[in-house]
Amino acid sequence: MIQRSFSVPAEIRELFVTQGKKRRFSAGQIMTEQDAAVRELYYIASGSVRAFYWNEEGEEITLFYLGDGNLIYLEALSNDYCAFNNSQAMTDTEVFSLPADTLLSLMSARGIPVQALFSLMMARLSLMHDYICCTHFQEISRRLAYFLHSQYVHFGPKILYTHDQIAAICGARRNAVNRALNGFAKDGLVRLGYRSIEITDDQGLVRVFGLSGEQG
Repeated sequence: MIQRSFSVPAEIRELFVTQGKKRRFSAGQIMTEQDAAVRELYYIASGSVRAFYWNEEGEEITLFYLGDGNLIYLEALSNDYCAFNNSQAMTDTEVFSLPADTLLSLMSARGIPVQALFSLMMARLSLMHDYICCTHFQEISRRLAYFLHSQYVHFGPKILYTHDQIAAICGARRNAVNRALNGFAKDGLVRLGYRSIEITDDQGLVRVFGLSGEQG
C-alpha cells in the first residue's frame, strides 16, 4: 500500500495527461538523484515511487512513498531547479512529464491559479521536514510517535503505510516498529487492524515524543 500525498486538482492532472510526455521507469530504476537539475514535473499515472536521501553517516533514509495521482519534482518550480531528494521507481511506473514553464503557461492560459502548485510544494517540504526530524530521536518509540503524529496532522487518523514502509522511513527494524506499535495499541494511542493503523489519541503520541530527554 502506498501513502497518498496532497490532492492534485483535477484540471492540473488533465494538463499532464493531455499535454505531457509519457515516460516509463522499470522497478528499481533511479529516476533522479538528489541535487540534480530538474526542469520538469512528473505526474504519476501508475506505479509507485520512493523518495530518499543519504544522511551525513552515509545511511539511506526513506522520506516517503508516492503512488498514482501524485506530482513529483515540484522543486522544478523553484529558482535553483535542484532535486530535494533521490527518487526511485519501486514498481514499473508510468508518468507524464511537463516542463515547469510549459505547465505554468498552460495554467495561465486556462485560468488555473498557480497558487495550487506552490501550495503543494510547500506542503511537501513541510512533510519532508517532519520525516527528517523524526529520525533525530534515538528511541524508536519516540521516533515512531513523532512520525505518526506528523501523519495525523497532514492526512488524518488513518495510516496507509505498511509496517515495512514505516520502518524504512523511521530508520528502524520492522520488529522494533511492531513492538512499539503494539505498545501504543495497548496504551490506547492507536488501533491496529489487518493491514491498517488508526490513530486514536494523537495527544498521547505527542506526550510520548515530548517526554523529557534530548533528541538524538
